[in-house]
Amino acid sequence: MKIASKGKKNCSRIQYWSQSGESEIDGISIDSSSLLEASLSVHPTHNQSHVSTHPFWRPFPLTLVPKVVCPDSIKTIFVTYSATSNSKRRAAIRRTYGDKKWKQKLNYQTMFVVGKSENEEENRALDSESIEFGDLLQADFLDSYRNLTIKGVTWMRFLRDNCPHTTMVLLLNDDILPNIFWIFTDLAKGRISTNRTFTCVSTIGKPNRNEKSP
Repeated sequence: MKIASKGKKNCSRIQYWSQSGESEIDGISIDSSSLLEASLSVHPTHNQSHVSTHPFWRPFPLTLVPKVVCPDSIKTIFVTYSATSNSKRRAAIRRTYGDKKWKQKLNYQTMFVVGKSENEEENRALDSESIEFGDLLQADFLDSYRNLTIKGVTWMRFLRDNCPHTTMVLLLNDDILPNIFWIFTDLAKGRISTNRTFTCVSTIGKPNRNEKSP
């Protein structure tokens, strides 16, 4: 399965921790604040460090799933990251590349990936939206910038388990309007490689110096 990603390139840190706030190296219990100091002062010939399990390694339960995403005939899926409050953007997408006539003509499907909102009214609106359109994938985690990794793992697991015949996944944000005609023309002419690669297009290559940025 090939994953093509367009939009801003985001790099996130993944932090690993234990519930007690302590770690263990070579049988020595140390405070997490001194972990870096210990790692610099001890250099074993083999990696004997204790690695704790990330607390979010288990799949989050799915609370909304698309009605129809990938029957055997569908080889291409557009996966779109969307915030819970961006109902207008999702509506605009359903009128453009998410329109049923284009999906049938070019033989692809679309799916929005969201988390849970802290606003119960938004959650109820998402439930209604899912019933009406059947194109939302939601897991039971808080939809936030810092949980983008969880959002990514959620849709990958879903496609792995439910879409064995999919050969191309295009990953987008809900503020991106792709030229679907160019994409499928390039696919038909073999301009897009079919090997298993991850492609990321960076539109803003410089570092973000905003101190308030998460």
